[in-house]
Amino acid sequence: MLQFVAGFVVALLAVVPAVVLFLRKKSRTKNGTPRRAVLERDKIQRSKNGHLKELEELGRLTGELAHEIKNPLSTIKINLKLTAEE
Repeated sequence: MLQFVAGFVVALLAVVPAVVLFLRKKSRTKNGTPRRAVLERDKIQRSKNGHLKELEELGRLTGELAHEIKNPLSTIKINLKLTAEE
């Protein structure tokens, strides 16, 4: 029985470091950066990209609104000039 326990302990001591190294390697990217840090960085970047897209859309809508206001004002301005000339 003592030999069985001793054999089990030796096997366990051989396997545990290998498992620890495997898990440590799996938790890092190829260049050594922790995966959690990479995932967090990607999440922040996606958030920034979403915000930039929202600002881009707001700018586009503002431009369209300015265009819609300017067109009738130009027509009114031209008609006022024509009326003033008469």
